[in-house]
Amino acid sequence: MRALFDRLLSLRSARSSGAAAETLPPALPADDATAATAERPVLLVSMLEVQPEEHPEILDKVMATFGASHKLVFLISTDAFGPFLARQSAIEYFMPIDQQILHRDLMDWPDYLAEKWALLLLKWRPASVIAYGMNVDRFLNAARAARAAGLP
Repeated sequence: MRALFDRLLSLRSARSSGAAAETLPPALPADDATAATAERPVLLVSMLEVQPEEHPEILDKVMATFGASHKLVFLISTDAFGPFLARQSAIEYFMPIDQQILHRDLMDWPDYLAEKWALLLLKWRPASVIAYGMNVDRFLNAARAARAAGLP
């Protein structure tokens, strides 16, 4: 980064002193996460506890409406990744409530998911969050209620 900054300064100095114009250094790689998110704001779409058969329709609607203007990130609670992978969508995963109950001895799911949510917000820095199905707060509250009930 320092080299890029020094190069830009030298180009600016050369131009102001009347020296021949040089071409700018090449742009940052397209896969650079910082550059990608700087270009388009992130829209995080929560689809927690949405049935997998509803995913394609929601994906098509969201992509048609926001795909050109936003980087789309989908938060899902199903292992039916196919529609997301087919559209090359960014996905994040939360363990569904029924699986949390089934595997409640492995970890404290509500606390883990609350921490994971905080990290996802830091990672993606979404400009907006929209929800189909449960929003994250309701999902975490349902996870806490299931933990407290100790459902079999």
